[in-house]
Amino acid sequence: MSVGVKRGVCCFVAVFHRGCGTRFAAIFDAHFAEIHRYVASRLGLSAAEDVVADTFLTAFRNRSRYEATRSGVRTWLYGIATNQISMQRRAEMRALRAMGRQSPDLAVEGPEHRVVTSVTAQGLQPAIAKAITSLNDGDRGLRRGQGRDVPSAR
Repeated sequence: MSVGVKRGVCCFVAVFHRGCGTRFAAIFDAHFAEIHRYVASRLGLSAAEDVVADTFLTAFRNRSRYEATRSGVRTWLYGIATNQISMQRRAEMRALRAMGRQSPDLAVEGPEHRVVTSVTAQGLQPAIAKAITSLNDGDRGLRRGQGRDVPSAR
């Protein structure tokens, strides 16, 4: 291990144990892109942002437990990310199993459906009124159910 790398490892250890947030930002900057690529390759881009954020949050919270003699910072972050990926997958599986247990005939229309229906009907009232007024008297009578003597179309 070169002197520069050794000094860098010692710096990382000091940052973790002192709890300096600005120095932790350097660790974040140095490893974020790599950890993000790793997580995105396992879970996809949509879930990667949250998992990577949780990874670095966990690292920051557990920085006092980091042991430089066991592994480098990069390896430690990969371990945390792997655990976060596992937790994410377990949560997704629980959600899918719960959705699978739900009966499809339990679908209940919520208040938002009633609001949309009401707003749509109210919005159509002027157009319907205009269309009715444009009908001639005979057609308007049919609409009211008064045109019983109309021959059937063959």
